[in-house]
Parts: sequence; structure tokens; C-alpha cells
Amino acid sequence: MGTRVSRLLDQEVASEPRGKNHSAILIEVPVRFRRRGVEAKLVVLDREQPAPEPDAKLVKAFTRAHEWFGRIVRGEANGIGEVAGAERLCRTYVTRVVGLAFLAPELTKAILEGAAADRVDSETTY
Repeated sequence: MGTRVSRLLDQEVASEPRGKNHSAILIEVPVRFRRRGVEAKLVVLDREQPAPEPDAKLVKAFTRAHEWFGRIVRGEANGIGEVAGAERLCRTYVTRVVGLAFLAPELTKAILEGAAADRVDSETTY
């Protein structure tokens, strides 16, 4: 692959008109490197960033977590197995989602407001 990249770069340089003085362009941008599982992300730091959007799938999962746990607490369901059966979902999935109901309130708020969007999403949370 390195040889292929080299050839492409050589072609690009060869296709530029000769005789022009090309100087390097340096762009400096403050960034933060984030790792989440196998995913790596460069987050551009900017003072005027728009408000982050919460992960829609994660919001749905939090809603389900509190609804399903509420059913158990109110006695409408006799446990996770019954909730899973009523929803026609796998018991292990319902168990993982219900666990979201027990996250710290500060963390839940940050996730639902999108403030933790660069660190937490539906793919890595449950």
C-alpha cells in the first residue's frame, strides 16, 4: 500500500505546472483525540460549537429502561422475563437496557442533553 500511495503522490507532483513556487500551507487546529472501543475520533475544539445533539437511539433506550423498570416496581410485571415476553424481545437485551435506569442522575442528564456525545453513544453503552 505504501508503494501505491507513493506512486499517487508522484503523479500529483508530476501533473503540477513546473516553474511555480509552491510553498507549504500550515493549518493549526486545536483537536482532542478520543478513543471509544475500536473507534478513534478527532474532536475539533472550538469555542463556538453548536449545542450537541443527543443520540436518538440512546434516548429511546433510556425511555425504555425507565418504563420497563417502572412496570416491575409497580407490580405490572413480575420481572425482566415477563417484560421481555410482553415486548417480544430477548431477555438479555431487556436486562442490559433496564440497567440504564440505574446510572447516576448527573451522567443520565449529560447523556440526554448530548453533553457526553463524544464519549458515549448507543453502540458502546448497552
